[in-house]
Amino acid sequence: MNSEHKQYIENNIELIRNNNWNKFFLNAPAGTGAVLYTAGIDFMREMEQVPDECFSESSLTNITIPEGVNSIGEYAFYKCSSLTSITAPNSVTSIGISAFSECSSLTSITIPDSVTSIGGWAFYCCSSLISINILDGVTSIGDSAFRGCSGLTSITIPDGVTSISDYAFGYCSKLTSVTIPDSVTGIGSSAFEGCSSLTSVTIPDGVTSISDYAFWRCSSLASITIPNSVITIRSCAFSYCSSLTNITIPSSVTTIDNLAFQKCTSLKTVNFNGTSEQWRKIRMGEEVFKNVPARIVICSDGITSLR
Repeated sequence: MNSEHKQYIENNIELIRNNNWNKFFLNAPAGTGAVLYTAGIDFMREMEQVPDECFSESSLTNITIPEGVNSIGEYAFYKCSSLTSITAPNSVTSIGISAFSECSSLTSITIPDSVTSIGGWAFYCCSSLISINILDGVTSIGDSAFRGCSGLTSITIPDGVTSISDYAFGYCSKLTSVTIPDSVTGIGSSAFEGCSSLTSVTIPDGVTSISDYAFWRCSSLASITIPNSVITIRSCAFSYCSSLTNITIPSSVTTIDNLAFQKCTSLKTVNFNGTSEQWRKIRMGEEVFKNVPARIVICSDGITSLR
């Protein structure tokens, strides 16, 4: 093998690329032929998976993955900065870690309903991605999967997903709306951190904890609905949500950690669905309401100190 080429072998099919990162040669067994690939690629149908790092940092502009391919490997299309479109078949079940990370020209993708897991960092910093259609087969979305997708304006998380991982949608700065299904029971750390255009969120029944920094610096967030299932609000969960004017905390909450609502500079009304006695029993961290204009909390039986 020439040192100027990188080689992948799968099921006796040899996939070679040169050091210019823009030409690919498939050397298949006798009778199946050989194909030279350049900037636009249609996979040979003999391939069952896209190998790890296979096309990373290449000059691909579009890709059509045929039926039969069942997985997209880690870093498979990492930093393919000219890649604008992807077509994936219903045979694909998993998208690996950083598979499309930093594909800065990618504008849209439909993830077929055969896919059950999206790896961590899979679409990290795909800054031109404005729409993504995640179908109902997906049950797992990895850490930072869509972090830094600064062009993404809306997202619907499918039924079946049980948790939103750490930084999953962090710094999607144009994201204005998100639909979280009832299947979700956990919202990870910094899951929506820095989503500065997000205006409202409804957290579904079943979620028991809102993790630290979950909505940190969501500066346009004016409305948040917290269900009766939530027990814990972690540190800085809503810090710097400067457009939030009121909040209703359910009586199920027993712990609010440090700085949970710090610098919510428009927060003037705090409601609590339990009694004043229940409010006083909540385990409060330090400076939970630091730099917040509200000074009292409205409970079901009257007004008491915000603490």
